Amino acid sequence: MEEVTRWRFKPRWALLKNGRDVAYLEGLATRLKTGDTLTFLPPGR
Repeated sequence: MEEVTRWRFKPRWALLKNGRDVAYLEGLATRLKTGDTLTFLPPGR
């Protein structure tokens, strides 16, 4: 079964998985495991 992204992340926001930016991992397709921590950071002003 092929994975389909059903939503998009807002521009300039940062999404961190265990402190690492998902943009440098697999983007929004980055897989999560039990115990992973997600952090959403809004754009700075």
